[in-house]
Amino acid sequence: MKGSVADILMRLTALSQELAGAFRPATIVEIVARALTEQLAPARLSVMLLDIDTNRLVVTYHNGPRCGAAHSCSPTASQPAPPSWT
Repeated sequence: MKGSVADILMRLTALSQELAGAFRPATIVEIVARALTEQLAPARLSVMLLDIDTNRLVVTYHNGPRCGAAHSCSPTASQPAPPSWT
């Protein structure tokens, strides 16, 4: 167990040093996305940042399949009717 904890601390320390040298938000997103992809190997990863001028979330990184009309997450896909409250 100690070996795995030491390994995690070493990786986090290396990540923090790399992030400390980053200035641009795009560079930070790339570093974080790469670290998450290497460590967790997700099928899909999206990173969003808050634009403080417009108070809107902006997708700054996406890796994985894109949703299309055939997927249930598409706004054009058929959705069940909302329940009737009458």
